[in-house]
Amino acid sequence: MGLIVLSFTLLLLSNFTVAHPFSQWDALLDRRGVGPTDPFDFGWISSYAALGDSYATGLGAGHVIKASQNADLHKDCDQYSYGFPNILNSNDALGFNSNRRAQVLSCSSGTLSSILSDQVLKIQKSQLVTPSAGINNANFVNRAKDLINAPIFTDDLKALLAGINDKLVDDQSRVFWVGYERFWNPDTDACNDVSWAYSSALRSRKYLTKDKRKQMNDITDALNDKIKTICGTNSRCVFVDTNGRVDHLKGRFCEDGVKENDSFAANPTDGANREET
Repeated sequence: MGLIVLSFTLLLLSNFTVAHPFSQWDALLDRRGVGPTDPFDFGWISSYAALGDSYATGLGAGHVIKASQNADLHKDCDQYSYGFPNILNSNDALGFNSNRRAQVLSCSSGTLSSILSDQVLKIQKSQLVTPSAGINNANFVNRAKDLINAPIFTDDLKALLAGINDKLVDDQSRVFWVGYERFWNPDTDACNDVSWAYSSALRSRKYLTKDKRKQMNDITDALNDKIKTICGTNSRCVFVDTNGRVDHLKGRFCEDGVKENDSFAANPTDGANREET
């Protein structure tokens, strides 16, 4: 999750500063009364909303946040303390603002349509919105690419973005749409004999061969490409791609020399300065 926050920080710098003339932001910062312009300080962001699926809940990362602890959550939804929205909101990436309103509504079962009807409906006008959505519609089935390329999928993406766009405070507000990470290193032999079978009694097993891993990564890439294309139709939408850093830091499954239960695998950012061999 730290990798996503790092990507957000870099994108915030490029899209809230460099991509726009400083004169515009001087006026914006003065209007909001935050004092001298500092391109590295986003403390002026006073409203943030996080939407999405299990990727945005931080499934399994940190301790569980029950719906009873978050008034915005659906009663059947849980979140986790190390989900990237919670880290982003509490991290220096956004700067300090004691009055910032943050609504974290992501839910593991979220689809494009349910996020629009259940989550977008609840958020107030916001300066920063981070959706993570689409993978539950693809389902990673045999015809996943057909589903991703279907007109209804495109229409649902557009509808969700339009709904979020209506909840932005002004033209300076931004949607940072979080892409999905490729789960597998497809180039090693580390997982060729690994199966998802729950029982040794099963006669037929599906193994994580190089080809199978590549197929699943290709689906993720196709999904990201579709989301990026739709996001690109709106000047206030920025697509967040974290795959480069995840690949470099060996944050995927089936990495050579990385045990899934060691400290580096559990906390890949701890090895950010480690030399590659």
